Amino acid sequence: MKQKTFTLTVGVVFSIIAVLHVLRLLFGWEAVIGGWSTPLWVSWVAITVSGYLGYTAFKLQKMVSCYLDSGDEETVKEIPPSKEYKYLTARLQYLNEKIIQSFTLFIKLATTIVGGAFYLRLNLPNDAQMRMFFSQAVELLLVVVSLSMILLILNNLFAWQECQANLSKKYKGIKKAKGMRWWFSEAVMCLLIAGTSWGFHCYNPLRH
Repeated sequence: MKQKTFTLTVGVVFSIIAVLHVLRLLFGWEAVIGGWSTPLWVSWVAITVSGYLGYTAFKLQKMVSCYLDSGDEETVKEIPPSKEYKYLTARLQYLNEKIIQSFTLFIKLATTIVGGAFYLRLNLPNDAQMRMFFSQAVELLLVVVSLSMILLILNNLFAWQECQANLSKKYKGIKKAKGMRWWFSEAVMCLLIAGTSWGFHCYNPLRH
């Protein structure tokens, strides 16, 4: 297995594990292993460990693929020095666009999900069990969408930082990204996404 594929697979696996433990904490799911009821604090530890491992794997994957096109890794030839600057700057612009597209996609999906929740509130029969089922299903869907968009934004952000660092090493006139400026807007995006998901959990129209 190629190193790029391997690190990407590891990142996805550990991210899924972290997401499952977040959902367990959110919905209070029980986990029984060999007759032992696993306490919730175990999930906090699992989120920390698996989240860090997933983050590290994604960062390593982007370090491996920073100089590669979107094509097959085996067919990509070494970039000539005369075209390297143009390639890296174009990749930085591409990653910036992907971050903005991810946030825009979340707004569209979240609007659809929240609108669907209000539609269900108005049209579902007055059955407490049915409303609870749809309430949890809609919350779960929004949480999955939110976490997916956050991971996508962070993945592209770290790839951008790596490519920008390569530019600063090769071209002395370009400063390396430092301080809050290079990640502040992305952090705000992630906080808004997380806040939307939490706010919907607190004021779910199907439960009020």
